[in-house]
Amino acid sequence: MTSTIRTDEVHDFTYAVAGAEIEFVRKDRGHGPAVMTRADGGEVQLSAGGIDFSSLMESALPEGSVAMQLVTHDPGGVTMCGQEVDPGRPALFGPETPVFGHLPAGVRATTIVTTVDALGAVADHLGLGAPALQRTRLRMEPTPQVGRLVDSLRSLTADPGLLEVARNGQRLMERIAVALVDDGAAASRPAPRRDSGGVVALAIEYAEQTGSWLPTLGELCRASFASESTLRAAFVEVMGIPPTTYFHLRVLRELRCLLVEADPRTDTVTELASSLGLTQFGRVAGRYRLIHGETPSETLRRSR
Repeated sequence: MTSTIRTDEVHDFTYAVAGAEIEFVRKDRGHGPAVMTRADGGEVQLSAGGIDFSSLMESALPEGSVAMQLVTHDPGGVTMCGQEVDPGRPALFGPETPVFGHLPAGVRATTIVTTVDALGAVADHLGLGAPALQRTRLRMEPTPQVGRLVDSLRSLTADPGLLEVARNGQRLMERIAVALVDDGAAASRPAPRRDSGGVVALAIEYAEQTGSWLPTLGELCRASFASESTLRAAFVEVMGIPPTTYFHLRVLRELRCLLVEADPRTDTVTELASSLGLTQFGRVAGRYRLIHGETPSETLRRSR
């Protein structure tokens, strides 16, 4: 089944592909919608599309799942897990990997999600060695096998519905397995130590579990087992912004969600903002308008 999601609202733009929930946090107003098309090929699922506003992306793969992403158009500045992404070269994300990215307006990408078991079965059927799946790799080697995989991904990007034809899904799985087995030598080399993503993941997990989107730096440092300088450096590396800026964007997103669901007859902006720990309402309203193109009061008046 193929479906398309189109929205101008970030709070509506959280969706799942094969159990991998992907969340977008708007950084500015941008100039257009977010559009994603999903296709289900049974053992492999695809999401293709793009966004026309700058945003932060967060996701975490379920246990046993792997994802491959191909950025098909990079207007400049796409980063994943603190590294710049090469357009036209696939990136692999291993099981239970926290994934963070900065996506500028106009980026286009295709993501494939499948399971370790499914790819292993395909590799066995082809008589290959075990695919190298456990480690995230943001730059796969540009081998002929990877080139053929990119060709398949571009074809499915142009027409995601093709994935629902059984032979196309099988061909894609075979090309993924061949490319990953061939790239295994590169994957076996030890990667440089990069734990900034773990620091960021722990800090965000703390905010989600406590329901506090304005945590202090001290709280975040204790939750992530990092010093203040390490915490700041990790957020700048992974998200492109300091932790305080990130959480201000998140709390404005939460405020918008509350305003959209509120009853303008009984609820007020001040009460809803205060429930999130927001003060200095004039500054909050100004930043909210800069990001969403309207004031909190205007959002509340349009709510249901």
